[in-house]
Amino acid sequence: MNVGLWRAGQCSESSRTAWAQPVGLFSTSSLWALSSLTARVPGLARDRVTRSRKPPPPPQLELTRLWVGGAWVSDSNEREKCLLSDESHTLKTEILMLKLEINKMKNENQEMKKKYFDDIETIKKKNAFLEKQIQQNEGTFAETASKHSEQLLILRHENNLLNSKLENEKQNNERLEAEAESYRGRLHAALHDHEQSQTSKRDLELNFQKTSTNWLHLQGEMNSDPSALKDHNEFLCQQNLEYRSKIDILETELKSTKEALRVKTLVLEAVQRDLSQKRREEEVESLYQNEQGKVKEYIRKQVSLEESISKLRSEKMLLQQQLDDAYHKADDKEKTRMNLEGQLQDTIRRLRAKSEKQEETNKELIDKCNNFKQRIYQYEREKEARENKDTYEPFCKVPVIISSKEEEELVTTSNKPAVKLLYNRRSNVFPYSSNSDDNLLKNIELFDKLSLRYNGRILFMKDVFGSKVCCWSFYGQGCKIAEVCCAPVTNTSGKNETMVEFPEARIYEEILSILRFEPRDGRGPDNALPEATGGAATRSHHLDEDVPMEGRPRPFSTSSLSQSVLTQPPSLSASPGETARLTCTLRSNISVGGYHIHWHRQKSGSPWLLMHYCSDSEK
Repeated sequence: MNVGLWRAGQCSESSRTAWAQPVGLFSTSSLWALSSLTARVPGLARDRVTRSRKPPPPPQLELTRLWVGGAWVSDSNEREKCLLSDESHTLKTEILMLKLEINKMKNENQEMKKKYFDDIETIKKKNAFLEKQIQQNEGTFAETASKHSEQLLILRHENNLLNSKLENEKQNNERLEAEAESYRGRLHAALHDHEQSQTSKRDLELNFQKTSTNWLHLQGEMNSDPSALKDHNEFLCQQNLEYRSKIDILETELKSTKEALRVKTLVLEAVQRDLSQKRREEEVESLYQNEQGKVKEYIRKQVSLEESISKLRSEKMLLQQQLDDAYHKADDKEKTRMNLEGQLQDTIRRLRAKSEKQEETNKELIDKCNNFKQRIYQYEREKEARENKDTYEPFCKVPVIISSKEEEELVTTSNKPAVKLLYNRRSNVFPYSSNSDDNLLKNIELFDKLSLRYNGRILFMKDVFGSKVCCWSFYGQGCKIAEVCCAPVTNTSGKNETMVEFPEARIYEEILSILRFEPRDGRGPDNALPEATGGAATRSHHLDEDVPMEGRPRPFSTSSLSQSVLTQPPSLSASPGETARLTCTLRSNISVGGYHIHWHRQKSGSPWLLMHYCSDSEK
């Protein structure tokens, strides 16, 4: 492979002439990978590694020239390795210092934590002791209050009982007095009636006796003297009237005496009743005064207990506030410690990321150096082959077809099974999905790897002029066996999109399937088929990194062009035997530039062969 690298503005005419000579056949994705590598070589592109603490800037490394006829200069890579090892050593020492500081801060934080925890434990013990005392005081106060309340309730109940008894006694006395009055009235009436009946009886007896005597006397007198009898009768009537008047006077005096006696009896009973009532009231008043004194004593004790409880509660609130302040201080210190730990973790994370990035950069540089060494080795092998042979046979030939006639001719004339990859981004009418570009490049990369591995057993073809975006076609014995379309149109959220897929397993399956049509020529079973089934079919698309070719340097990787796309289809116009220049635009997330690819064919109707490419600055 004849590829040269120059600094901008230092390309001479002789180097351009040497650059334009056709020396081999390579795929488009391999050339894209090479262009990306040349754009990212240290000394020619910008330094992509940024650090917060930048070491002193190293001297500018320049790769002077890689020329096919000259000698390869690799001192710059050795110097870069030394500088990168020094930077890695300084970063490791800084990481160790930071780890020591972090350990020191962790020890200090643990001591502070222990101190704060001890203080919190003492405060908790004091608070628990005070709470226990408060609970005990509250319990005693509740017991005394309950006892006093029970006693007060008992006294009130007794007072109510006494009042009810007093009322009952009053009512009984009044009822008894009313009954006594009624009995007295009845007795007086009965006595009066009895006395009247007795007096009337005596009077009647006396009158009867007198009347009988008088009747006898009158009979005698009547018998003796009727006139004298009349006089005597008149005298008796007069005496009877006098007696009756005296009896009436005596009855009135008796009634007045009874009335006065009744009044005096009532007054005496009222006085006795008042005296008994006053005596009972004095007894109840003394009992009430005693109970009031007891109640006042209980109230005074209750007020003193409430004051002591309020004092204990205020002390508890003060201690609780002190405990909360201590908790807040501990929380603030814990937050400060966590912030410091977070800052240290961020610093360690940044340094670790920088270290990993530096290691990745070192790996990339080592890979680039190995790739350059492999290219030198390949160039030396090619140079030896050119010196030993008049004609040079390329290792891998991938014809690019531009018509169905060429495709049919290649498939029918070849005795090997064939694989064709068709990719053309301009043939799409809908927008692409987010992963379409990456999957398209993966398909191209897989095609290149398969062509490098199975070029002696399978015919690989490329078609960049078809009407499909991405499609694999598999042929055997001149017939199409299978076709895998990788760009279906999907409808997501009411909008049509073209989604380029990467069916790696299906492609490997079809590759193994068309190997059945491989000519045997009397040989035994194919030993490469189990190897491909057990290893290549289960690996990812980085096949060239797993199984290097015997006696040849490993091919270039196109993983750095995961976002590169071919935005303009090639246009070929040249007569047979001439070299046509295919101009295409390569858009990448790393750099933007135009690249010119040279194609060549021997006669009309034969496939175009990829010969060489160069950038805009090297035309």
